[in-house]
Amino acid sequence: MLNFIRNRAQSWIAWVIVGLIIIPFALFGLNQYMGGGKDLPAATVNGSEITKRQLESAYYRQRTRLQEMFGGELPANLFSEQAMKQQILQRLIEDEIVLQQAAKQQMRIGAVQLAQEIRAIELFHNEGQFDPQQYETLLARQGMSPAYFEGQMAQDMLQQQFRNSIHASAFITPTEAAAYYQLQHQQRDVGYLLLQPQSYLEQTEVAEADIEAFYQQNLPTYRTPERISINYLELNQADLAVDIAVEEAELQSRYEAQKLNYRTEEERSAAHILLEVGGDEAAVKAQAEELYQQLQQGADFAALAQTHSQDPGSASQGGELGFFGRGVMDDAFEEAVFTLQAGEISQPIRSSFGYHLIKLNEIRGGESKSFAEVKDQLKQEIQQQRSDEKFYDLADKLANLAYEHPDSLVLAAEEIGLKIQTSELFSRHRGGGGITDIGAVRQAAFNDEVLLNGYNSEVVELDKNHIVVVRVNERIAEQQQPLEEVRTTILEQLRQQQAVETAQKEALKLQQQLAQGGELDPTLSWERIEALKRSATEPDPELVRALFKLPHPEQAPLFDHIELADGRQAVVALYRVITPELPAEGPSQLTRLQQALSEYDLQATLDYLRSQAEVVIPQ
Repeated sequence: MLNFIRNRAQSWIAWVIVGLIIIPFALFGLNQYMGGGKDLPAATVNGSEITKRQLESAYYRQRTRLQEMFGGELPANLFSEQAMKQQILQRLIEDEIVLQQAAKQQMRIGAVQLAQEIRAIELFHNEGQFDPQQYETLLARQGMSPAYFEGQMAQDMLQQQFRNSIHASAFITPTEAAAYYQLQHQQRDVGYLLLQPQSYLEQTEVAEADIEAFYQQNLPTYRTPERISINYLELNQADLAVDIAVEEAELQSRYEAQKLNYRTEEERSAAHILLEVGGDEAAVKAQAEELYQQLQQGADFAALAQTHSQDPGSASQGGELGFFGRGVMDDAFEEAVFTLQAGEISQPIRSSFGYHLIKLNEIRGGESKSFAEVKDQLKQEIQQQRSDEKFYDLADKLANLAYEHPDSLVLAAEEIGLKIQTSELFSRHRGGGGITDIGAVRQAAFNDEVLLNGYNSEVVELDKNHIVVVRVNERIAEQQQPLEEVRTTILEQLRQQQAVETAQKEALKLQQQLAQGGELDPTLSWERIEALKRSATEPDPELVRALFKLPHPEQAPLFDHIELADGRQAVVALYRVITPELPAEGPSQLTRLQQALSEYDLQATLDYLRSQAEVVIPQ
């Protein structure tokens, strides 16, 4: 019955809307507060912006869904805010690419089509029919206008239309399906020998002339990029909060003013007997009153519930509903439950589902936390509030002073009480530690106004309520590294190169020797694998892929040489190709392949569109 009633309650509806549609989640950063320049977008796709607000809103929705899955708390070792935001941003980029491609193909969602889709959502139904008033009311409760919701709905439908068009184009014949199945499930009997380049390092000899020649041929490789160090002022709201003192009396006063906020939610455990109303309501009511009289005379509630209750979800459990709070059940049902004392049984209660007899089992929660329990929380709230106010005041002052006195940070540091800090050297694309590892800081420092004209930068937002202003302290131009500085690096590169070449020559020699029927040196380790699968990860995924690219041997065994990406050399033999029989369930296999092919086509299309798109993610 709990689910039976909850599924019709407004509170449940609100949570479904949270899961289905976009929640306006306004997040105001420093730029909005200060009225400064336009904030950088989270990304741009072919010139169209994905705003930070969109990213934060999508992140909030995803986090809320995951919290519900994990019972309220996300395991810190499994979820990283930064990683989650990156995944969500990539999804938003893909969605924008899909929308742009759909527009290019002149795909449209018509007004009638959109209306039909919305009218089909049971959430907006009343007595089985779409209810415009309920539609607008539910959206308003979530802070949305119908126009906003319909715009988001149309975008979702347009994306799905594009994806469906790719799925529909996938086609595979039974013959192709059979060939694909046999190829994927093919097995091979193979042998291999791996030669490690490191084993040949001692045989290498690199002349000085070779080192000098390599250096001259690769001069651009051995240049240090332009580097700078910066002076900067850093303002962090978290640092301000630590220094804010709060008197005990103020904490006590706030506690008394907000005492109701510190009550734990009262929950009640109840059982019920439901009699649904059919044609003769009077007869149902009379039956409910008869059962009530039996209960008053000592009849067992659970036994009567099992015999008479028409709630399929709880009858077999003796009518037990478990614990629930306010705002979950039908209004009449809830009012009765929260009026009863533990152990009491209600008289027949009429709800939208029928007549109920309700037994209250237990009450928990509803108590207020003591001052001692919430004292630290109150202190943090006050410190947060005051440090926020102080931060925005100082941030405004810092922005103005840095702009009005662009040739120095000294005055701003003195007025605000900040220490001028200095970074290590760093380049445009590589930080030197600390704040210079943040792309936005490097971008500001290498801005022409800062780098060439020597001005203070604009305010750079590192995080929420965490900003810096920077200026160049030292600048070192791009330089050619002298040979002596990179000699050891070049020597090692050439030795590795020679070792790979030596191993390659040895592998080719062994391949020819085996192909001519020769025997391997007993000190070499030849490995044999029977029925190797295409999906195998041992002995090495790259080697397995290469072995399955070898042609069927006309005369077994077939010997070959394979060079792996890390320089290892493999001498291999293909003894036999094992082609599997086709499974009996032909049609179902074809369907699965069709689905797999359509997913592959869709992903390949999306990957191609992404490769052709101009995507910019500010650092």
